[in-house]
Amino acid sequence: MESELIDEEGDFQEPIQIPTDSFIRKKRQRENDSDEEEEGTEVTACPLCQTHWTNTGPHRIVNLKCGHVFGKSCIDSHIKDMLMKSSTATCPICNKYITKSEPRTIWPSKLIPENDTDLQPLKVQIQKAKETLQELIQQNQAIKSDINLYKTALDNLNPLHVLQDLVNQSNQLTSIKSEPRQERFVLQHKVGFPNELYGVLDLHPFTFMAIATTYKASNQLYGLRKFNLYDPAITEFVPTHHTAPIRDIQHASGEMVLTTGDDKTLKLISTSKSLVVQSYTLNAPSLACSFDEKNPNRLCCGLSTGVVMVYDIRNIKTHLHALTKPVAPRTIRSIACCDDTIVCLDEDGIYIWSLDGHETYQYSFSDFISNERVLSAHYQDRTFYTVTSNAMQQQHRVSHLDRQQMVLDWSCESTMTGSWRNTTHFKRNEDIFICYCGQDNQVIIRDEEKEVQRFQMDGARINDIAHVNINQTEFFAALSSHELLLYKYH
Repeated sequence: MESELIDEEGDFQEPIQIPTDSFIRKKRQRENDSDEEEEGTEVTACPLCQTHWTNTGPHRIVNLKCGHVFGKSCIDSHIKDMLMKSSTATCPICNKYITKSEPRTIWPSKLIPENDTDLQPLKVQIQKAKETLQELIQQNQAIKSDINLYKTALDNLNPLHVLQDLVNQSNQLTSIKSEPRQERFVLQHKVGFPNELYGVLDLHPFTFMAIATTYKASNQLYGLRKFNLYDPAITEFVPTHHTAPIRDIQHASGEMVLTTGDDKTLKLISTSKSLVVQSYTLNAPSLACSFDEKNPNRLCCGLSTGVVMVYDIRNIKTHLHALTKPVAPRTIRSIACCDDTIVCLDEDGIYIWSLDGHETYQYSFSDFISNERVLSAHYQDRTFYTVTSNAMQQQHRVSHLDRQQMVLDWSCESTMTGSWRNTTHFKRNEDIFICYCGQDNQVIIRDEEKEVQRFQMDGARINDIAHVNINQTEFFAALSSHELLLYKYH
């Protein structure tokens, strides 16, 4: 019996001795891990300032390599203070060494708001959005129901009856005689800014912008003000580093514009980047500048001394030519570069500089205007429009350049005695229309045969007028010292 009991006891394993200290150590580790998890779920504030951190901004949540989390501004200040006192910095919680660049931004999936009341307006907005969405769903269902009804009605229609009804309606419409609607320029917008004074104007067809030379009286700054032609509320001021009034502005085929003025500089400006690309120093003030139509790299401007300066934008050091009128040079009031020629206008008339095969310019005087005082000139679409004065008559001429000679297309007279400060012209189909300012702040538009429109400008005197055609839409603009008036043709 005893031997049987011994055999049965041999079937059981001897008890395993578990070290008491190992069991206690693992138990304590589990308790510590549990405490850390509980603390992690509860901590929502920076331990340095005891205020809630944010997901962005100066107090955004950052962590150190040791794993402890702080607000960015707090831990940066802590590190800075410690480095000022000694050469090392440590974590405020575990005292492990840290560096100035160690804090790293983390992006928590959830942040507890500092003030629960901030959530209430958001909840109200969400509720309203849900209600609006529900209304839209109902409206959509109603529209779908109507569409199904219309489809059913269309299926039941007799096509022959519908066709006959359309023919009858067409006959009735053709029997009614109505006067054709006369298209005109209609005022769309008036826009201006306080403490800004405007001078001359250019309408840029490639950027859809009206660009006005501007003086900001508040900080005595000269520059350009860009207005979007479709929505003038979209606007931007472009500093040009001019130190005196800007007298002329011209655009090229891209996004560049050329400006010149009383500060004896000629500047090439990018309208898209709003910066000065190139600047040239002149020997005298300038009233007129131009791009070369044939060579986009060539620029020219006319000085108050009667000298024409020619530049190439690839040569930033000096000019290419300095052309002086051989007889009685006067202030150049208008200048245009076309077909290897530079057409200049001063008070005495028009003269031409022609480029020969040796890259030199030859002077010739045009007898196109004689014994008349030249008031203004405008060049566009390869045509010239000039206004001259003789006694009490104003002569308007439209001409073009043919083999370095001005050829008259048509002319008209006016007895108005207004100061013809500003002119422009444009082509519509095959007709050329001239625009000029008359007495009492009026703008007159006419073609070869008759006056087609006249409108009165209220307020300050008109400084400049301009026209542009963009994608078959015509814009007309008038600029006073305080505001821009935009008209649209329809």
